[in-house]
Amino acid sequence: MFSLRIAFRYLFSKKSHNAVNIVSYISAGGICVATMALVCVLSVYNGFEKLVQGLFSEFDPDLKITLTEGKVFQISPAIDSIRTMDGVACFSPVLEENALLRNDDKQQPVVLKGVSANYEDAVNIGHLIISGNYVIERNGTPFAVAGAGLAMINGLSTNFLNPITIYVPKRTGKVNIANPKSSFRQQMLYVSGVFSVKQPEYDEKYLLVPLCLAQQMLEYDERTVSAIELKVSAGTDVKQLKANLCKMLPETFVVQDKYEQQGEFYRIMKVEKWITYLILSFILLIAVFNIIGSLSMLIIEKKEDVSIFFNMGASQRQVRWIFIWEGWLISVLGAIVGMALGILLCFVQQRFGIIHLGGADGSYIINAYPVDLQLFDLCCIFLTVLLFGFVSVLYPSRFVNR
Repeated sequence: MFSLRIAFRYLFSKKSHNAVNIVSYISAGGICVATMALVCVLSVYNGFEKLVQGLFSEFDPDLKITLTEGKVFQISPAIDSIRTMDGVACFSPVLEENALLRNDDKQQPVVLKGVSANYEDAVNIGHLIISGNYVIERNGTPFAVAGAGLAMINGLSTNFLNPITIYVPKRTGKVNIANPKSSFRQQMLYVSGVFSVKQPEYDEKYLLVPLCLAQQMLEYDERTVSAIELKVSAGTDVKQLKANLCKMLPETFVVQDKYEQQGEFYRIMKVEKWITYLILSFILLIAVFNIIGSLSMLIIEKKEDVSIFFNMGASQRQVRWIFIWEGWLISVLGAIVGMALGILLCFVQQRFGIIHLGGADGSYIINAYPVDLQLFDLCCIFLTVLLFGFVSVLYPSRFVNR
């Protein structure tokens, strides 16, 4: 406690207005700014991740069952029994395959997704409709529901005046070189609705059609699908239900939750976040190493005090710890003030949206940068400052001698 009291006195003494203390406060200020930047930048990354996760969750099911290898599988009695499992609110088989969409003179490859009649109960597709209605079949007539980007690029409308044509290659038979068109199955459909997930992975690629139509065009029977999408009942533990499904299904199947369905995307976001953290940590490291200069100056200035401490019986270890504590106090002061300012700025941004994305014309999903403070990030930042501060004081404290 002796060393800490002296260090505290050196840093916060009312009479300490000399160059050494000014340099110390500048060092603390540099740490403060770097810490505040870390808090704000990581919170913005968290905000974007949370925003995108919310967008994906509208279209992705709670759980999705697919093959580990291969495209399609048969709905066996064991798989069909999942319908009646506790915690399963909706069992919706789907069939996906690449196809070609043509509207007048425009053509585009699409992901043809055949969905069952209860698909609207499995995902929130009804809430995503921005034009027309979600209707994939009425009185035996099939319809298509297109993504917003797909509709815009190809001029699709829901006025039921101009049908679109879907082409898929035939799975069986020989290719007729003289008539390549005969190698494709085609189906004319009217677009009943347009949905928007605000993600190009869906909006510019997906075309929803009835499951039976997709099976017919792809020459599959009614029990052949590419995935089973499940809606989990309210109050059900998703992780536990997933574990139960993994136990009952063969190893050739994989069960994915919402996060795992977009696992690659989230991993990229995490990597970007922590690379940014490392870059800003290097800036923080430069600010922290200013402490070396301020401590070296302090040791030179306090030579007489050091001699007095030794004469009073203080050990070399105690005297060294005075300057170690001094460096730590500078680091902690900068970290606490920087984190407080960063948290305050994040709360202001969250409440008032003072920093805008620049999309005043409505071209962005949101107007202001999203933020999401996470305790784990704050702990990492604080520990990083303490670690850098500890390393920076080791070198100058070695020169404290009798």
